[in-house]
Amino acid sequence: MPLFQFPTILIILTYHSTNAYKILFLTPLGTRSETHLFQPYAKALLTRGHQITYISSQPSGVKNNPNFEEIIPTKPFTMIDFTGNISMSPVEIRAVTKDKLSSILSWNFTFIFDRCHQVFQNEQFNNLVRRETTYDLIITNAFFNNCFHGLIHKFGAPFIAVHTMPVDAVVGRMTGLRMPTSFVPVSFLDFSDRMSFYHRFVNTICTWAFSYLLDNAKQEYTRIYRHYMGEEYPWSEDIESNVSVLMSNSHVSIYFPRPLLPNIVEIAGIHCRPAKPLENIVSFFTHILYVQKMDIISMQIYCTGIEKIFGSSGRAWIHFVQFGIGCTNEFFVS
Repeated sequence: MPLFQFPTILIILTYHSTNAYKILFLTPLGTRSETHLFQPYAKALLTRGHQITYISSQPSGVKNNPNFEEIIPTKPFTMIDFTGNISMSPVEIRAVTKDKLSSILSWNFTFIFDRCHQVFQNEQFNNLVRRETTYDLIITNAFFNNCFHGLIHKFGAPFIAVHTMPVDAVVGRMTGLRMPTSFVPVSFLDFSDRMSFYHRFVNTICTWAFSYLLDNAKQEYTRIYRHYMGEEYPWSEDIESNVSVLMSNSHVSIYFPRPLLPNIVEIAGIHCRPAKPLENIVSFFTHILYVQKMDIISMQIYCTGIEKIFGSSGRAWIHFVQFGIGCTNEFFVS
């Protein structure tokens, strides 16, 4: 990342001025829960007077604002797209899957490629592709959306990638970061930072395997946007490596320790609007300390405790813990 880009982005995001910046949210593909992370981000920038072009799979709810252009070229991904099984969540499937490596290698990206073509064939999106305009900043989803990297190259603006889970060794590569697999588990495994030799071996192999899978997918992503935009466009991986900031839906207080570069920013809770004070905070941290002393965590007991402490708002923590910390029914921490 060029040194001048990072302070430039901070100025764009914080400076209040009558001269609004033009910001493109390039997030056509994603799940319904992922859109909840981008909507408050876009609305906050809109209230600061910036001009927003918002491309998503889920409507934002913004109405009658001349500074807000919205394009919904496709629908959100559903559970059946990922798992082929509508009755089980990815967390439940991960818990019952014994052969982790085969599960990763058998992951099929075809449904993502098909959705990429669907977006490019959308009339509104196609008009944007052909539009001769400029943007001051582009914000995109770090996952699934590589087939739209051609627009990042076309508009030539600095861009932020937002990862809706904690950054692991696979996603962190776009910033040049190499995380040690000895204590940073890949997000799709149910390991903690305290791994036996066997767990470290499995984590390393699965990290390599998933990286290999994504690298192959990026080649197809590149072919897709070259088909619609021109063969002269660079490879997706080359565009991705120019990312200015990587935002992560995580926080040091509720996830495992990991080394992060200065341009990787943790933003957990950005979607919690309006903010509310935490209740029974002493009981909450007492519960956390108790959990850390256990050899085996029962996910059901853990989530029940969180929900008892926080009530209905605890369900948001449970969702985050399941997808962020990677708990299953039996989660080993020692």
